[in-house]
Amino acid sequence: MKKFVSMIIILAMIISTLPITSAFAADDIKVVVKDIERTFDQMPVIVDGRTLVPMRGIFEALGAAVFWDDTTKSVTGKKGGKTVTLTIGETTSIVDGEFKTLDVAPQIINGRTMVPVRFISEALGEDVSWDGNTKTVTVGTGKLHLDKIKNPVHRPVPTEFTKSNRLDDLIYYDIGTGMTKEQFEQSIPDNYTTLVSPEDLFAASWEIAEGCDVVTSKTTADGVGFLDALRVEVNSEPEKEASVMLRFKKKIEGMKDGDACMLEFMMRCVEPVAGTTSSRVKIQVEQPVTWKKALFENFYTSSSSWKKMYCVFTGIENCETVAIRFGFGPQIVEIGDFKIKNFGQGVTLPQNPETDLGNREEFRPDAEWRAPALERIEKIRKGDFNIIVKDKDGNVIPDAEVELDMFDHEFQFGSITRSSSKFDSDAFIAKEFNAAVRESDMKWGMYKRDNALNAFEKFYNMGLRHFRGHSIIFEKITSGRGNLLIPEECGVAVQNKDKAMLDKLIQDHINSIMPDFDKYVTEWDVENEMLANKLFREAFGEEYLLEIYKWAREADPDGKLYYNENAVLNGSFETYIKKLVEMGVDLDGVGLQSHYDTCAQTIADILGVYTLCRDLGLDVQVTEFTINDTEDEEIRASYARDVLIASFSHEAVTGFYLWGFAATSNDKHFMLNADGTPQKGLEQWEDLIYNKWWTRDAKATTDESGKATIRGFYGDYDVTVTANGKTVIEIVAFHKGYNNTLEITVE
Repeated sequence: MKKFVSMIIILAMIISTLPITSAFAADDIKVVVKDIERTFDQMPVIVDGRTLVPMRGIFEALGAAVFWDDTTKSVTGKKGGKTVTLTIGETTSIVDGEFKTLDVAPQIINGRTMVPVRFISEALGEDVSWDGNTKTVTVGTGKLHLDKIKNPVHRPVPTEFTKSNRLDDLIYYDIGTGMTKEQFEQSIPDNYTTLVSPEDLFAASWEIAEGCDVVTSKTTADGVGFLDALRVEVNSEPEKEASVMLRFKKKIEGMKDGDACMLEFMMRCVEPVAGTTSSRVKIQVEQPVTWKKALFENFYTSSSSWKKMYCVFTGIENCETVAIRFGFGPQIVEIGDFKIKNFGQGVTLPQNPETDLGNREEFRPDAEWRAPALERIEKIRKGDFNIIVKDKDGNVIPDAEVELDMFDHEFQFGSITRSSSKFDSDAFIAKEFNAAVRESDMKWGMYKRDNALNAFEKFYNMGLRHFRGHSIIFEKITSGRGNLLIPEECGVAVQNKDKAMLDKLIQDHINSIMPDFDKYVTEWDVENEMLANKLFREAFGEEYLLEIYKWAREADPDGKLYYNENAVLNGSFETYIKKLVEMGVDLDGVGLQSHYDTCAQTIADILGVYTLCRDLGLDVQVTEFTINDTEDEEIRASYARDVLIASFSHEAVTGFYLWGFAATSNDKHFMLNADGTPQKGLEQWEDLIYNKWWTRDAKATTDESGKATIRGFYGDYDVTVTANGKTVIEIVAFHKGYNNTLEITVE
């Protein structure tokens, strides 16, 4: 017994020497983050006088991306260039690379990682207050009631539509053959003349532009119905697609106008074109003098297995030269069993269903992705707007009539502002877009300050309210067309390894252009196309970006800082954007150019890159959307419809900009023909943005407390209130993240 008592005494003495941590549940404690009361699956606890909340809940409430390392038992939150790392059981944390001491260590309670709310919030730049009377922790100043109106001017938006405003009442076209591959192959006649044979592929000669790194070889393709294949490795970025071209020595003979002809060959993707999910080639059959083409088509495959390609075309006499273009970017592709057949006059051949984009499952009304996207739009792009009506003495007025009419979107729908001599492009821009970006005027090497300022002022006065700055830095001296992208002095500084000289050039430019456009520009492409262009970083290291973005933040503390990129649908982009976040680059968002010219990019891939950016705590803007290489107008319109829906349905996306809206000699675009007449894509644009995603004539009556609540799309509104025979109209911004409560007085 004495031994037992002695052990108890010793144990008590040991415990008395240990630090005491008190923890108790605090179910009655409220946590309010930016005016919104938060509830968690594990409610807050008090530990040694400090309030701990679930790690993921507080980080996500503050808009930070969360990363858990199970090996080190540490959690990292990242937001707007700030990084906070905490470790379970440790009172030492890392904030933006510096060690900080916590009063209380993070710990696991009921299976949830709990972290001190004050430390996390203040580390991410938010104010924290405690109200002992109400036992409320308040994080962030929040967005009280209403946002400010950015521009009160009402644009003359479209108002006439052929469909209802129901989200799922979409415009579809009768596209696609409906024919299976087997049916297609069975319908091909047996009688034909061979114009080009498989062996002609290997007798062809290469035309490769100087500086292009290309490796070609002959490989085997056993077991697929042919033996030999051509492997083409493009290891650099060609200036144009014709920079890597295989020209056949064999000339086509005997083809006449109107002959029914068909190309067929095998193709497989080893590595896709950088920035895409597919390998790509373009095949041409042309006249050698006039360059008139009987065939000039793109072919794509994302499959690593061999795929049979077909293309039916109509013969043109004297179109005798055949060539294949490979210069679409770094890729590895193999082709083989190359044939061109002539079926002669009076024969009608069907279109191959596998190359017929109209047959794509994603275009169908019941496509798997579509219904969830429409549900997300209803959830994330709409809110409840509260209108409280009072008289001049502050008494609430029941039974007041309230009407809301939207006059613009909070979401940015924009385009480059290109002028046309064939139609009133300015009027079209003011009707269709609430946002704008200049194509070249704001690029450093081509900077035309007054042109850009005058354009933004003009369009602001016409009702546009959002403007992007494109782009401050381009780590390349000249474009493929020979345009100067940055001053030549930058090249001199790099060549001489003179960082001080380059620092001054960049800082002077940043400190000039950003303040000059402070009235209009809210988002800046600080860097552009960094995957392919690395002039400054190759000279002075990747860390140079930290300085560039720091200078930009100092020049415009309230601006959104973006990195704009073309090659976004490949592993290189994912690796690099994660690296930028890990480095702590002060980045608010990513501009995804989205040149989806061939419609080859799938909705799943597009949504995937949006989610990647969201999970890294970054906003997304589609900055240069195009569909320029797809011939069929209805397919262009269908693809534009679906990419718009997918983009608007994703919470990370804040804007959608076109890189042109009217066709030119080189680009088809999808909204207008060159003379200003509408394409089918315009009806898709208007039906979605101004019909389905628009709130008109929304009415309600105030209750006994003088309050009416109306649900609508986030945007700018005319609010009309009628009570006691009097009417009051106010212009109000109902935007996401605000309480959206308007008190209006009717005297």
